[in-house]
Amino acid sequence: MDTEHTPKYTGPRPEDWGDVPEAERTIWMRYFIDYPPAFPGAFAMNMMARAALAGRTDVSPRWSRFGAAMHANGFGPLEYYVLMQTISALRRRELLDEAAHPDRFRVDIPAGKYQILDPDTRDLSPGPATYVIIPEGWANWPLHLRYGRTPARATQYLLTGGEPAPISTAYHGDEKIEYTD
Repeated sequence: MDTEHTPKYTGPRPEDWGDVPEAERTIWMRYFIDYPPAFPGAFAMNMMARAALAGRTDVSPRWSRFGAAMHANGFGPLEYYVLMQTISALRRRELLDEAAHPDRFRVDIPAGKYQILDPDTRDLSPGPATYVIIPEGWANWPLHLRYGRTPARATQYLLTGGEPAPISTAYHGDEKIEYTD
């Protein structure tokens, strides 16, 4: 191996964080433990989590650049965390098809790259694709919060192209009345 011409990995650089205030960087890293911008694998995730909990912000250039991109699109760490909780709730209830929103999600790990073990049958099956959010695709989300929408309604509003489900429905005789925001 020609080590003279092989670039040396130096890890994240402070400039990877862009305009993110230094005081927010440790918060971003801690929140990325719960909702990583990209899953690095179990072993790496364990090491990165330990470093982030120790206050390090130089753990992953990919995470640092993602935090900078979210910040550039109007997010602070708390807004990111709440958005991810909202998206996770939709995933758990199987109400989200990320593939239908290529402007907001991209495939991080393609379907079938990893195998999933069924604990009952001990059979292996292809794992599903995993998706990560595209920061620019969610740039209007914090604005919806500032205008008074709840996080769930803001998420639904963006995912439906401005046609969220009614907040409530009432009937007056045969007339159906739907209330929206």
